[in-house]
Amino acid sequence: MGFSVKTILLLISTLATLVAVYISAYTMNRRKVKGAMEFSLFMLCVAIYCCGYTLELLQDDLESLLAVLRFEYIGIEGMYYFWLLFALTYTRSQPVPRWAKFLLALPSVAILFILWTNDYHGFYFTSAYLDYRSGYPALGITRGTGYILASIYTVLSLLTGSVILIRFAAKADRWTKYQALAIGVGAIFPVFIYLIRLAGIIPFYIDTGPFSALPSALVFAFLMFNDSFFELVPKARSIAMEELRDGIVVLDPKGRIADSNPAARSFLGELSLGKMLEDHPHIPSGIVGLFKKGTGAITLELPEHPSPGENTNIQTLSVFSFSVKAEDGGKLGTTMLVRDETEIADLVSRLSVLATTDELTGLSNRRNFLTMLEYCYASALASALEEKKPMAVAILDLDDFKLVNDTYGHFVGDEVLKGFSSLLNGFAGSNEIVCRYGGEEFAILLSSVEPTQAFERMEALRTLVESSPFGSSEQPITMTMSTGLACGVPGEDASLDYFLSKADEALYKAKRAGKNRTISHLA
Repeated sequence: MGFSVKTILLLISTLATLVAVYISAYTMNRRKVKGAMEFSLFMLCVAIYCCGYTLELLQDDLESLLAVLRFEYIGIEGMYYFWLLFALTYTRSQPVPRWAKFLLALPSVAILFILWTNDYHGFYFTSAYLDYRSGYPALGITRGTGYILASIYTVLSLLTGSVILIRFAAKADRWTKYQALAIGVGAIFPVFIYLIRLAGIIPFYIDTGPFSALPSALVFAFLMFNDSFFELVPKARSIAMEELRDGIVVLDPKGRIADSNPAARSFLGELSLGKMLEDHPHIPSGIVGLFKKGTGAITLELPEHPSPGENTNIQTLSVFSFSVKAEDGGKLGTTMLVRDETEIADLVSRLSVLATTDELTGLSNRRNFLTMLEYCYASALASALEEKKPMAVAILDLDDFKLVNDTYGHFVGDEVLKGFSSLLNGFAGSNEIVCRYGGEEFAILLSSVEPTQAFERMEALRTLVESSPFGSSEQPITMTMSTGLACGVPGEDASLDYFLSKADEALYKAKRAGKNRTISHLA
């Protein structure tokens, strides 16, 4: 009779070990899915527990049995830790914080430490002995306080994980509801068997842990192999389809709508399953064309007024397509990702303004002016041989501007610069480009203008500046301006750098000659 019981126990514990190892390995292959890594480690600990009990059944002396017991408890306590960690990871939208993982591990680590050092304190069990009532040498212990506390923790951890999963199932979508519920309920079975064992009803000092874990492991395996537990589809729908701010539209091979998420419907309006996109009259034709093209962007004018703080009622949408392939390589359909790029487009526009505009005056900055100057110079150079069109570059400087800052302060100085910039911007013609060149220096590009005309334009501007008050009406400030002008036809002897350097030299001469004047250099 004893041999028969031992043989049955060995077969069952070996089978439980193999099943747990197989489930752990299967789940590890899907470790990128939320909760899969924790579940795989949980099943690995179950396998260690079952394997340890198999080894325990093969021992016939007390010292070997105690050594195997220490090995078993690595799996036992790791099992409870990873069970709780799996329940939390599987049911949370955010990762479990590191501090929470650390706190969850403390009870298991403490129990392991107490068991491994029991020879020194006897807190976990006061004595150990061989019991032969089952017909084979089984490990018997006299339970201590540590054993009772560990038993309470065992029941609480298993029940807590089950409660977390069952509560999650009550609120989960239809893809994950029955899976979470089945796992949570399935984990209650080992708790029930464990309580029976603590009550002393199980005969022959049989450890029921491995055997109660086997039915639960089979339930989990059934869910994985038959119902795609830990597979991509339910998780992709729960996370990507329901929670992302990007819209997702799934089209079948004929282009009919097979699915869509809330974000897509917020962009495109209500989408009817089984219909073509063009069958929805409320969707602009540009969007339909973009979907057929498969990638690109479109700008739409929204019918409603912009929200407070926004400057536009324009919406920019981008579309990206991804083919959905079957295992044999055949195309099952297409997934379209619809992304609202309005904020990004607005940000790019603002950054472009910041990159090309002087913040104080609103004029083009020096870098942007030089870029435009290169383009205009290249255009003028291309036609210089035939048309001999001249161009002019002027650098302007407000005379004695430092005195304004020293006398009235930088705030008033800034107001003068802004007033001068406004005057300059209003003075410039359609073929003239102005910028703030740096500090109190400004620059003007005059394209297709004769030297005499360019000189007259700068003199007219100088006279206007001299007669215009700047600053506030309570404290008007008069300013004068010196100008260096370089005129000529672009060519080998008149490069772009040549124009800039000669304009700068002319400005220097104007300053040396007494300021408030225009000096021109002909190339």
